[in-house]
Amino acid sequence: MPLVKYPAKPLEGEGEPKFYWVSPPNPQGWTDPVLSFWELTAESWTDHHVHIEWVYIVKGQLFIEVDGVEMEFNEGDVALVPGGYTGYYKAPKYAKMLSIYGPNVEAIPAANRLLTKLA
Repeated sequence: MPLVKYPAKPLEGEGEPKFYWVSPPNPQGWTDPVLSFWELTAESWTDHHVHIEWVYIVKGQLFIEVDGVEMEFNEGDVALVPGGYTGYYKAPKYAKMLSIYGPNVEAIPAANRLLTKLA
């Protein structure tokens, strides 16, 4: 496989966090990692997916809750959100993240997706 460059793109989104796929998920399922950049600005995001997700905090502060346990993550921290759970992501001010999805060979879509503005 040759060297590949994925140029930076603006983060965009309506009704979901602003994001862009570095390597988009295959609708028929995937075994290779799937990468995306995304951000929350005084927002929270909820979703449930079957695959594992690593979240690297590029900038800001993010709170993640899984199975009733909430943790704080700051720039440079990495979170591991287990597959099969609902993740609640909250950025009181701002957070920019790099997410890496593990395999989803059956292409089961995310569920319970909800973006909320924080007061």
